[in-house]
Amino acid sequence: MKPCRQEEWLRRLFKVLMALYPQEFRGAMGKDLEDTYVDRMEGLRGKGGRGAFLRTAALMVWHSLRDGTLERMAQRRKSRSGGQGGGVMAAVPNDVRHAFRALGKKPAFYATVLLVFAIGIGANTVMFSVVNGVLLQPLPFPEPDRLVVPYQTRAHFRESDNPALRAMWDRMWMSYPTYEDWLESSPVFQEYGLYLVRTVIADGGEGSERIRGTRATRGLFGALGAAPHLGRIFLEEEDRLGGPHLVVLSHGLWVQRYGGDPAVLGESLVLDEEPHTIVGVMPEGFDFPGEVRLWTTFPDSDRERGRNNQFAESLARLRPGATMASAQRDMEVLQEQINEAQFAGEEGYGVNLVGLHEETVGDVRSALSLLLGSVAIFLAIACANITSLLLLRAAERRKELAVRLSLGAGKKRILGQLLTEGFVLSLLGGSLGILLSVATLKPFLALFPANTPRLNEIALDGRVLVFSVLLSLVTGLMVSVIPGFMASRADLSAVMKSTARGTFGGRGKNRTQGGLLVAEIALTFVLLVGAGLLARSFSRLTAVDPGFSSEGVIVMKADVRGARYAEREALRQAYDELTARIGALPGVISVGMGNPGPFAGTWSNGTAVETVSGLVETNTQQEDVSATYFETMGIPLLAGRIFTPEEYRTQDDVVMVNAVFGETYWPGEDPLGKRVKLGGGGHNNDRPWLRVVGVVGDVRKRLEREPYPTLFHPEAYDQPTVVIKAGADPAGIMAGAREVLRAVDPGVPLISMGLLDQEIGRTVAGPKVRTLLLGAFSGFAMLLAVLGIFGLLAYAVAQRTGEIGIRMALGAPKKIVLQGVLVRGLGVLGAGLLLGLAVTLLAVRFLEPFLFEVGTVDPVTMGAVALLLSLATLGASVIPARRAMRVDPVEALRAE
Repeated sequence: MKPCRQEEWLRRLFKVLMALYPQEFRGAMGKDLEDTYVDRMEGLRGKGGRGAFLRTAALMVWHSLRDGTLERMAQRRKSRSGGQGGGVMAAVPNDVRHAFRALGKKPAFYATVLLVFAIGIGANTVMFSVVNGVLLQPLPFPEPDRLVVPYQTRAHFRESDNPALRAMWDRMWMSYPTYEDWLESSPVFQEYGLYLVRTVIADGGEGSERIRGTRATRGLFGALGAAPHLGRIFLEEEDRLGGPHLVVLSHGLWVQRYGGDPAVLGESLVLDEEPHTIVGVMPEGFDFPGEVRLWTTFPDSDRERGRNNQFAESLARLRPGATMASAQRDMEVLQEQINEAQFAGEEGYGVNLVGLHEETVGDVRSALSLLLGSVAIFLAIACANITSLLLLRAAERRKELAVRLSLGAGKKRILGQLLTEGFVLSLLGGSLGILLSVATLKPFLALFPANTPRLNEIALDGRVLVFSVLLSLVTGLMVSVIPGFMASRADLSAVMKSTARGTFGGRGKNRTQGGLLVAEIALTFVLLVGAGLLARSFSRLTAVDPGFSSEGVIVMKADVRGARYAEREALRQAYDELTARIGALPGVISVGMGNPGPFAGTWSNGTAVETVSGLVETNTQQEDVSATYFETMGIPLLAGRIFTPEEYRTQDDVVMVNAVFGETYWPGEDPLGKRVKLGGGGHNNDRPWLRVVGVVGDVRKRLEREPYPTLFHPEAYDQPTVVIKAGADPAGIMAGAREVLRAVDPGVPLISMGLLDQEIGRTVAGPKVRTLLLGAFSGFAMLLAVLGIFGLLAYAVAQRTGEIGIRMALGAPKKIVLQGVLVRGLGVLGAGLLLGLAVTLLAVRFLEPFLFEVGTVDPVTMGAVALLLSLATLGASVIPARRAMRVDPVEALRAE
């Protein structure tokens, strides 16, 4: 922000904040104050200070919050404060010095306050930095609100009862003919591009290298508003059927592979055994759609794919003035025209436009909002705890406040002093909170799943720091205002009389402190119930039987492709040799192949099922498997048989199904011999009928999803996942499998290898993070609540020492004294639990999307939390109660 812009923003902020002051003050002092703040900022900048604007703005906000309140009070009390003069800003330096002296008198007490303050501010700063980086920051493209992701849909299959498949058919990728139709005729797309992320094998002087690349049309760069750093992108005449093989490099790949040499343009780069001419280099930081290192033109084999082959993603930029709703309507009209021309009365496709920002972060929005709400509740608990502590501190300072009142200090000055102390606490606690967030942000981010969108964009930037500073100031005002007002409203004569034995604030203070603790316990109850529900949900999720045995199973994926494996027979021989050699390794029990493999996503197809009531149109999950796949995964064969070697060679018209498939479409019947057809039963479908030869047990693709009707086909050797059942030493077997892969073909890269248990763990990483974080916030909240109850009861006992001594001197048994202390603590607890239960019943509905086989109203969890808080409260009450029982009546009466 340039100096002139800083001054402009400071003056704008001041005009907003002046609304906090009375009209008379604004007219008399407004202009002078505004110029004073601007001069102060200029002075800080002139001394080389960094963040001059931020520091001045923070001070201005605090002065406005504090002094605006004081001036309004002064206006209502002109008759009593008219002669004090000096202005509010003149008293600030003295108040600040006095505040630091007050902090120095009770270092242990204020260290506790600052620690609670810092934890609350630090937790909120870290969580807000995540929400800001993922949800609030605009995407790093020009006018990102105009970027949309167009999808094709299939209305019939969108009504599936499987949420995963329903979402899949609601957001289908794009076929190349449809892309060309929309590119040519769309009334709302200013730029439109097609792309397909695909890892390529780059040949070089030092061997081959796997590189994450993207096949893209020129419209992708236009939609993103991306201009090359060097050279150019694809020309319109090059981006067509029969066009040349071209490549644009990322800035990182250009520097790494070519040393940043501008002469790289025009050179040839061999990708997947095809020479590509380098025509450009993109600017640093551009890697759409994520971690991409190069972009190539589409090969003719992709451009010739049919209208029913949705194989690529697309991105469009709307024309200026077009809204999402109007664009959706216009594209639906266009698609209806395409359906009439291409599908001759049969069901065609639909359109679904989704904003790019929503597409990027939609899956994590609710989870992050839940965590942000949790830390906000935690901060509220911390504020209640700090306010309660400051009430106790104000009571201890009753003599000091009484002396100041007797010497003529107005109630306005008392309030100003206590609010200034809150300002100092907010600055110190906020600074500690920011330092704490700096130290914990990276470890905190390490807890999140690696596929969390925009994870690398999360940082403690200027917006986060401003949020933290303002939050600190507002929190400082909130925790200071109740003690300050109670002190300023106290009657002088009552204060002087109470200094020997009473309490400053009397019953009013005790009621206020008790109310704060009730709120604290209620909010703690809400957090603990939420954490308990998530913990029970996570426990049930991880206890689900996936339908296979993952113990000792190794999952391996290799990139077997290229001209050498263009023929299916060569591909089959390569995989057969690979699995045979791996199977011969010591400790290997069995080896199989599956595509996509266990916990590796789903692929779906429209399916026609022949039933007794007629032809049923549906969609099903599909899986290609080898003969040994089920044995390796521990999936039982329930009926029929496995595919024969002959069926693998000829790809005969046979299929296997899982148990739920038979129960769904052929209830009470034998599935063996029944028929299904891929692609639906339309007249234009000339695919053969498939005959069921075997039934296997149900397998889950995700722990939280029920098994879904699935068809298993003979393995087609199209990039399958190799699964290895290890009897012992999985690490040694993985090392041996890498050696086998190099022996079979040194040029074939290994994509991934690891234990299946680790893959399952990654699928539940999100629920695990939510459970851990909410559990941590709840634990801290309970600790604060227990400390608050302990402080209230301990102070109450100290306050009533004389009363307890008199009662005991008159013969009251210690049991009665003990009951009195415990009843007070349990009374606060009971009120807090009742309020917490009411709030919880309203709040838990936000948890419903994150729960698995656990209801939002769970008596077991709520009862356990209530019992835990009760035990903690009893524990916090024991020490004050025992102290009350040990009161010496003689000493207590002597003190009176």
